[in-house]
Amino acid sequence: TDSPTRQNALGALQKLSLRRAPQAAMISNGVIDWLVHVLAEDLDALSEYTVEYATALLMNLSLRVAGKRRCEEPGVDVLKALNRLLEHESPQVRTYVNGTLYSVLTRPALRERALEMGLPAILEALLEHSDEMNARQLEYILPLL
Repeated sequence: TDSPTRQNALGALQKLSLRRAPQAAMISNGVIDWLVHVLAEDLDALSEYTVEYATALLMNLSLRVAGKRRCEEPGVDVLKALNRLLEHESPQVRTYVNGTLYSVLTRPALRERALEMGLPAILEALLEHSDEMNARQLEYILPLL
């Protein structure tokens, strides 16, 4: 459940994720796997706070090479989780989702999966009804595909 304890822990992890050593520890201890699972499977039960901090944490961890590698693991369907969040009502969440996509799509295996799932068409369709900031972010992502 989305308890205050989990929200506070997530907030603390997100703040710690700005530092290199905690990033490495979180990546090696499966935080990316957990975040992807929570965002893909429990999204409807999550508070706005949890979604925002979870997507920010995922983006911070995905910026590291080890984080990108973790996102490539077969059991970690990061693209499925991000796809569910592409049209989230919060501009902040969309920014974190787009930042994560921009980071992970530099990996050939994830780029291939994105093509297989039709992500370019999804992003093109989204571009047509996006606000200016989201559209600009999507225009940076599309050339990666």
